[in-house]
Formats: sequence, structure tokens, C-alpha cells
Amino acid sequence: LPPPPLPPPPQPLPLPPPPSIPTPSSLSSPPPSPLPPPPPPLMKPTTKNIHYHQKSTRNSS
Repeated sequence: LPPPPLPPPPQPLPLPPPPSIPTPSSLSSPPPSPLPPPPPPLMKPTTKNIHYHQKSTRNSS
């Protein structure tokens, strides 16, 4: 009779993923903002819409 197979060696438990620790850079700067909402459906361009578009573009730059 062949000798009984050796039991597998105990494997170390897999380390859990490290908790997300905020880095100093992320603490000093705000987190990346989510994608901006989709633009409203195209309508007859009015001065208000144009002004809003220019304002938002100026802020994002």
C-alpha cells in the first residue's frame, strides 16, 4: 500500500485589502468631482442659455 498522502500545509489567510487611507494630497485637495450632469436638451438659444454656458466654461477652466 502506498503511504497516505501528506496533508496540505496550512496556507496563510489572504490579507484583506488595505483600507483606503486618504493621502495628504487628497486631504489638501478636494476629491475629483463626479462627471457633470448631461447638458439640458438643446433649445432655442437664448441669451440666458448662452450666458450660463459661458459662465460654466469660465468656471471649469
